[in-house]
Amino acid sequence: MLGIALLGYASPAVGPAAPLFAVAPDISFTLTMFLTNALKLAAGRLRPDFLDRCQPVDGVCTGYATTIFEGRLSWPSGHSSLSWSVGLSLTCFLWFFLLYLAKTHCRPTSKGHPHLATVVLNTRRAIFIAIHSIPVVVTASLLTTPLLFPAWVGITRTLDNHHFPTDVLSGSLLGAACASLVFWGTLATWRQYDGVVRKTMELVGRGMAVQIKRIEGDIV
Repeated sequence: MLGIALLGYASPAVGPAAPLFAVAPDISFTLTMFLTNALKLAAGRLRPDFLDRCQPVDGVCTGYATTIFEGRLSWPSGHSSLSWSVGLSLTCFLWFFLLYLAKTHCRPTSKGHPHLATVVLNTRRAIFIAIHSIPVVVTASLLTTPLLFPAWVGITRTLDNHHFPTDVLSGSLLGAACASLVFWGTLATWRQYDGVVRKTMELVGRGMAVQIKRIEGDIV
């Protein structure tokens, strides 16, 4: 979250809206958790290791009640849905800032590859971050690495016999859908905010110009 908020201050247009981008992954996480738990309780699908949890004796489960209860919450995979929600949210926002900065703060190099130019962070102390000699392909690959974690989580949940492959697939799709929904909603809100800021700046600029003309007229 700190990285997203920090990147938000890289541009005057995005900076004031940085808290909006910073809290969006949390919204996606909360939404995904709510839907995942609701679906788990509604479906009640048995996990692949349910017999080990149940430890049946004469047709009656003798295991711990909490362990048996968890054994009935296989679909969809909560680990997969939450990890994909966070991973895809982070990837989408990092890509957004990359493309936004590439549009406003980038220049081509002598080799013809676009690179990120120096970005001035609007903090009390002007911090300069220069990212040179990093091709966009390399940068894009690094920004996609957050997706490796949810992929690894889904594979391990299947190998550990905690979920069926369909549980992992459904959870992954659910988390990705929530992340995409929140991302596009946040982006739409930011566009409206950006339009209001630009109009406000134009009005302020016109007002200042009128005041300057009046002062010049008084001086003359």
